[in-house]
Amino acid sequence: MRSYLGFLVLGIASCAPGGAREQLTLGRLAFVAAGPCQVSGVVDCRTRVALLVDRFEVTREAWLAAARYSGSSEFDLPEIFMADWSEATGRWPASGMQFEQARAFADRIGMRLPTVTEWMRIAAGTRGQGWPWGVVDQTSAANTLGLGLRRPAPVGSFENGDTNEGVSDMLGNVAEWVEPPRPVYTVWGPVVGAPARSGAVVPSRASGGTLAHFDHWAMGGSFNDHGQALHFFGRDGMHFNARDLDPRQRSNLVGLRCVADAVDYLWDHAAEWSHAGARGQVYAVGRGWGLPAVGLLEDLAGRAGAPVGLRWLLAGARGE
Repeated sequence: MRSYLGFLVLGIASCAPGGAREQLTLGRLAFVAAGPCQVSGVVDCRTRVALLVDRFEVTREAWLAAARYSGSSEFDLPEIFMADWSEATGRWPASGMQFEQARAFADRIGMRLPTVTEWMRIAAGTRGQGWPWGVVDQTSAANTLGLGLRRPAPVGSFENGDTNEGVSDMLGNVAEWVEPPRPVYTVWGPVVGAPARSGAVVPSRASGGTLAHFDHWAMGGSFNDHGQALHFFGRDGMHFNARDLDPRQRSNLVGLRCVADAVDYLWDHAAEWSHAGARGQVYAVGRGWGLPAVGLLEDLAGRAGAPVGLRWLLAGARGE
């Protein structure tokens, strides 16, 4: 089992007013470079800027810490959704929040919710593969209905299901709120053999029945959903593994993951983890990000007045 220390400390420190959260949270962030992602060869999900992405879904203990430090009711959840929250389940993903609460949590820690295309690029990689871990399904790689657990698992438990960048649970465990999609995602040109309505991308699961359609999505499926590819063609067009939801809806099957634009986040916060005591940890983070982060870190570290922590990250990414 991998270490959860960096993620657990987030729950205590990241929401503390004026706290030096970045030293503690940097290790839980994966680096996802800008790059192509052509889904099923037809839908453009490329990212044009590099992202820092939560390796794990937001945990219950992180959510409770945000509620504790916020000094308001913005993170309150109905008791029915918290009945089994305890110290023993603190590493389970948080769920039961409405869309605006998920957005507020991300903002509270200086991040945001991913867009639909960002989420798909993170999950499917630059090759636009059908599963986070590769091009074919794999047993026991995600906490879905077929596994038979029928409850959440501690975040990051299914390492075989991680993406190439080390992002966990992009399928299963809980679905994840994303920013509302555009009304229609269009595909690139005619699609040979595709369904007649392949010009639209629709969620694979409709929550509102046949007469209702909601313009907010939660992506990736949950422990209570059958495992399903990230994207596929259906009779009514291209499908993303998503559920359409009323943004006011609450569900124990829906949680969140946060992202940030890498350049802005690193530049804005590097000074907070540029003291000598953080050097080893920051170097290790850069080592984990590796060569894909080198170009961006070279640009940042070369800026006038760049905090020394950016050079430590760069040294790690270069393996120096």
